[in-house]
Amino acid sequence: MDQWSTIADMVEAARQGDATAWARLVDEFAPMVLAVARRHRLSQADVDDVFQVVWIRLVENLDRIREPARLAGWLSITTRREALRVAARPTVTEFTDLVGDDSAEEAVMHDLDHAEVLTALKRLDQRCRDLLDAIIVRELSYDAISTQMQMPVGSIGPTRQRCLERLRQSMVTA
Repeated sequence: MDQWSTIADMVEAARQGDATAWARLVDEFAPMVLAVARRHRLSQADVDDVFQVVWIRLVENLDRIREPARLAGWLSITTRREALRVAARPTVTEFTDLVGDDSAEEAVMHDLDHAEVLTALKRLDQRCRDLLDAIIVRELSYDAISTQMQMPVGSIGPTRQRCLERLRQSMVTA
């Protein structure tokens, strides 16, 4: 385990800001986090999102972990919870079903039932509209979206989720 004799030592070093310890923790537990996420039959993009969120949660909670030696359990539970949350949300396919294969504007022109979707889309901020357009309409890869929107790849999925939730809320309150 390199210079650390236990996982708890690695966690403590990461708490103190040791980037090598943090990288070693990720290397050590990444396969387990990915395996737990994949067990939930998520798309690869959703598995990637879960993976990113789990490590963000660890950064946010590293100082609160009472038993660092049990980090594997904490990561496993956190991954399972995040995967279940992602699995329960509406998928991009469900959203695409609302707007069809055309862009949202074209769908509205072809079918007035989609007026609610267009109205809700117009209520979103420009960043959300651009992101949803890139993912759903233009079907760009996360790497392409990252470059185009100057956004870290790891934040695309969570941002997409927030935008879709805002869209859903906008449609409910309309």
